[in-house]
Amino acid sequence: MAPSLAVAQDEPSITVYTQLWGKYLGGNGGIIYKSPVHQTGATVCYQGFCADLWGSYSIDGKNGGGKEGVDVTAWYGNDWIETGVGYFNIRGKGVSDVISPFTKLKHKFALGEANELTLFGKLELYWPVRGTVPQHGAIFAAGIAHTWHILPWLDFNHEPTVKFDNGAFGNDSAIIGQWKADLSWKISKHLTVQVPMLKASTPLTKVSDPRKTEFVLGAGVVSNFNWSDLVK
Repeated sequence: MAPSLAVAQDEPSITVYTQLWGKYLGGNGGIIYKSPVHQTGATVCYQGFCADLWGSYSIDGKNGGGKEGVDVTAWYGNDWIETGVGYFNIRGKGVSDVISPFTKLKHKFALGEANELTLFGKLELYWPVRGTVPQHGAIFAAGIAHTWHILPWLDFNHEPTVKFDNGAFGNDSAIIGQWKADLSWKISKHLTVQVPMLKASTPLTKVSDPRKTEFVLGAGVVSNFNWSDLVK
């Protein structure tokens, strides 16, 4: 899913993004695919309502966790809350698609002209659409998103997060520490290049499942347009 984009716009906005990662690190700290993947999506927002289409595909072209169908997420958001539902198209014999309602509380603080902090807490629920695989569960996350406007055309973004996973997708119940960061280079009004990008994840409690300390490097491109930019 795209970064938090739900704010009250006077006109529709469109964001198209693509990222290349050394491997597919899932939000619960597990490695879903051990080889490089590209993850591409598009988000449309208007008056705080957003819809996002997203897919992850393996670079080597093989089937497996790196190649999924298209996930769909819809939500409403403002300065304080985002709430919505995702539908995850999971390929695999005997494995169900997953529906995931979520709610995120957040608030942004300006620290002078160069820094912004956003405090947030998020609850995600997971249910298989049919059957019992993957197992239902919940993940609660709390963290801080920080943006440092280094130059008019260069931002440093990072987000330390602690997650409590109660056993979603059949994993152990665990506390997970995660961190993601990137340098965002504003090439033009509508184009931003994110390089390098980093994701890190480690279990903070003992687990018997395959999750362990992981570091993943990546790069991305984001293009943003308002409706008026497209109909001039």
